[in-house]
Amino acid sequence: MSSANMKVGTRLGIGFGVVLLLLLAILIVAIVNMASMNNETQLIVKDRYVKVDLSNNVIENTLDNGRLMRNLALIDDKTKDAKSIEEISKNRSSNKEDLDKLDKILTLPKGREIFKKVTDASTALQPKYDHFLELIKVDKKTAIDYLLNEFVPTNNLLLSSIKELNAFQSELMNESAKQSEDAYGNSKLIMVSLGIIALLMGVGIAYWIVVNLMKQLGGEPDYAAHAVGKIAEGDLTIDLAIKPGDTTSLLYSLKTMQDSLRKIVAEIKNIVEDAAIRGNFSTKMDLNGK
Repeated sequence: MSSANMKVGTRLGIGFGVVLLLLLAILIVAIVNMASMNNETQLIVKDRYVKVDLSNNVIENTLDNGRLMRNLALIDDKTKDAKSIEEISKNRSSNKEDLDKLDKILTLPKGREIFKKVTDASTALQPKYDHFLELIKVDKKTAIDYLLNEFVPTNNLLLSSIKELNAFQSELMNESAKQSEDAYGNSKLIMVSLGIIALLMGVGIAYWIVVNLMKQLGGEPDYAAHAVGKIAEGDLTIDLAIKPGDTTSLLYSLKTMQDSLRKIVAEIKNIVEDAAIRGNFSTKMDLNGK
């Protein structure tokens, strides 16, 4: 079916249908990309940030214990020593809890590989805590030597491994943020592009509908309605404006009908005048095509 033969309802349906389909595509793109951004955000907040936070706690507690061990070696105060030992114990317990939590939520192979370094260092470090705390009670000089030569290297190994794990999780968190940013950028680009296409197609389809309607009518709708009304009232004097080359429009058909009616009226008038004025009743109307 050609566009010229389409009903107005069909044209409007096609026009609005295309625009609505593009708007639906924009909606789908928005929902899909929002879901992607939400997934990455949830991954950051509920997974990767949690791991970074736990590893930061272990780093903080390990550094704090190093400071407390140094204080035990340098300060000779029973009250302060007891307090330091108590804090060291709390930090060790906290580290154990955090490492247990990390053990349950680390799933990536690289993360597990780094975590093994952490657990190996932590396992090696725990008896050194106990040995140092025993030495500090009986022989501070030996305890200091043990602290520097045995405890500190193992403690530093734990720190370096947990910092490596922290860096890895931070990198993953940054990757998720980048993916969320990319999803936003892609979504924005696609939605703007589809929006422009929908706008252009809407304008194009509207223009196509208007042009075809104007071609069928032969002029503005109100002008065509006015012309039909005049002719329906019997006014055949109206001068219909027909566009050059127009042979198919409503106005052209009205013009053709108007001309035919004018000829019929003229013939009738001529017959009446011949009969009434000249007494000639022999004049007849040609009924061919009427």
